[in-house]
Amino acid sequence: MVGLVEAEDIPVERYSKGMKQRLQIAKGLINDPEYIFLDEPTLGLDIVITKEIRAMIKKLAQEEKKGVLLTTHYISEAEELCDYIYVLDNGQMIAQGTKEELKDLFASEPKMVLQEPGLEEILMKIIYRSRGEDSEENIFGNKSRN
Repeated sequence: MVGLVEAEDIPVERYSKGMKQRLQIAKGLINDPEYIFLDEPTLGLDIVITKEIRAMIKKLAQEEKKGVLLTTHYISEAEELCDYIYVLDNGQMIAQGTKEELKDLFASEPKMVLQEPGLEEILMKIIYRSRGEDSEENIFGNKSRN
């Protein structure tokens, strides 16, 4: 599930940071818990591994029906992965709610913005093209892995 089958003969000390993050998630899933707690699961990872870890988290929540408590400093990650968000500042909870509820706190006129693809999207396409892979098929969770 976490994509480490090919690394089974590599000593853990030689794992990359992304592989270690995957291993930590696997260790947390060994006993098939109802809830999994993830503290900054994508911190310091490259964009490919980050996308794969985020896809894995979505799969755990949506398909495996796991409750996931996620801490992150990446607002886009919280927006992508979380149904309910708690905002902390200096250890104090200052806001909570769904994405929509939090947006409504400071509602403003909707803006129509035409946006070019972001650098992350462009880099993902460059990386997958260099690997000879289709970027749409290779996002973790959409392509079968052992």
